[in-house]
Order: sequence, then C-alpha cells, then structure tokens
Amino acid sequence: MDGTRLDEAASNVKTVFYGDRFSHISRLISYIPEEGKELPPGDDPFSFFTICFCAAGWQTWYVDDHYFYLSPGHFLYIKPGEFLSLADKWGPKSLVYLLQFKLPKGPGDFLGFTEEERKGMFFLLNEFRSPLIRPEEGKEYLMDRIFKGSLELARGGGEVPVLSYIRVRNELRELFLLLAEGKNVLTNALDCLIDSLLPLLPPGGYTPLVKKAIKNMNGNLYDGLTLVSLAEDVNISMSRFKALFKEETGLTPLDYYTRLSIRKSLELLHDSQVSIKSIASGLGFSSPRYFTSVFKKTVGMTPEEFRNWSGRYL
Repeated sequence: MDGTRLDEAASNVKTVFYGDRFSHISRLISYIPEEGKELPPGDDPFSFFTICFCAAGWQTWYVDDHYFYLSPGHFLYIKPGEFLSLADKWGPKSLVYLLQFKLPKGPGDFLGFTEEERKGMFFLLNEFRSPLIRPEEGKEYLMDRIFKGSLELARGGGEVPVLSYIRVRNELRELFLLLAEGKNVLTNALDCLIDSLLPLLPPGGYTPLVKKAIKNMNGNLYDGLTLVSLAEDVNISMSRFKALFKEETGLTPLDYYTRLSIRKSLELLHDSQVSIKSIASGLGFSSPRYFTSVFKKTVGMTPEEFRNWSGRYL
C-alpha cells in the first residue's frame, strides 16, 4: 500500500491505513457501534494482533467465546488466532478504536525499537493470560491522541506529515510499552467484569490516617459505618477528616465507601442467591429502592439486570 490514506466509506467507521509509514502496523479504525452493523470488513483477523480500545461510552465484545464489558479507557488485546466480534450491547455515544498490526519476522524496523528490544517486548505481549487491561490514566487517552495524529498524517501536506509522523511514532511506541509492561492485566473473569464496570478507586500512597480509615471501610461493609465513627476512630474532627480524605483520595469518604459497597454487591449478586433486598439491607442502604438507584447510577444497569447478565456470561 502506498503511503497513508483515509477511508470514510461508512458513517460509523473511519480508517487510517498506515501503509509503509510504520512497518508491520496495518490500520487504525475509529468505530461507532450501530444497530445492524458488523465490524468493518478487512483482512483476515487471524493473521493480526488487534488492540481494541474503548474511548467513550461502553461496549460488549467477544474474544472467541469469552464475553467482555469494555468501559472507557479499557483495552482488549487479541492475538492472532483469536476471533474478535462485537457482542449484544453498547451504550450511547460509544466509540472504540481497533489497531491492527503484525510482528516482524526476523530483523526489521518496528517503530525504532532495536531488534533485541522488539524481541523482548513481543515476548512480554505474548505472555498475557487475559486480554482485558484496566483503564489508562490521563485527561486525554493515548489512543485518542494516536488517532488524531494519524488523521493529520493522512490528510496533511508539506512538513505537517513529518511532524505528525514523529509524534504518532512516539505515541505508538508508548502504547506498545504500556502494554508490554503488563500492569493492570485482569485474569479472573468476575474481577474483569467488576473492574470494567466500576471506575477505579484511587491508588494508594496515603497517610497512615487515611489508610486506617480505608481499612475500616473495607472491614466493616456490613456494619453500617458512619462518618462520625470513622472520624472518631482516627481521632480527628469530622470536618478535618472529610477534608483530609478528599484531599488525598479525590473522593469524599461517603463516595469511597459507597463505591466499596457497590463492588461488594456485584460479587454477592453474581455468586449468591441472596435477595436484592437482603443485599441492600446488609450493606447499609436505607431501602432496596435507594440501593437500586445508586447501583444503576454507578454501574449502568439495575441489580436484577446485572445478576441475569453476569449469570449468563460468567
């Protein structure tokens, strides 16, 4: 394929073909799921590695016969021989990117990596036990930047393609290094589902006081903790506790505790036949109706819908 071109034959599909700009990288597809639409036609998927990235909304996908819920910032990493297909559900304003590439056979350039670096990186990529990877941090996703730069590369003229080429190459290198690091790879099917449904809780590195409060939250999900008791346990005033907790975690104590409770409810809904009323009461919600309201706002479906859905696919 000569150079790079942009194909916008379908309104819900935009494809950048890399051609010989980047050896062994085939194309990057921007895809908006629509009723009755299948994945964009293309080359034999069994000969490609594919990175499937959710940039907005949410979608459900099959990798072979495994079902995945993909929320913003999550990657699916699909190896040759594995079949990727869009499943039965997706949310409004949903957007996904599909990056297809092949591994170099023998010596050859791949985004400027040395041969030794390339061998080591692709060995790590082949070691993944699960295709689902947790959200990427940052205000603008790396895949968004790669796609925007690739569009410039496809459309530009003069010096612009040169600058775009350098930027996109470096961002592609960053993407592959991010994947090769193997951080935040999810291996348990239920954990995969829960972590894809819920926003990640902030990382650690807290002061002993906040660590103690979080430990108390985790250990007392069934005991109806109050903010007063949490503040008293760390021996500071309520106002100081709330301000310190929000400053360190980015969430109020109530929001953090609620998210822990919803995470536990997801486990209970999938693993047990305990009634939704009992789960709501056991986790300290004032009523099943309030629990359902918080659950739907957080997860995007009702507890009953999640129970039926997770039982079907896990």
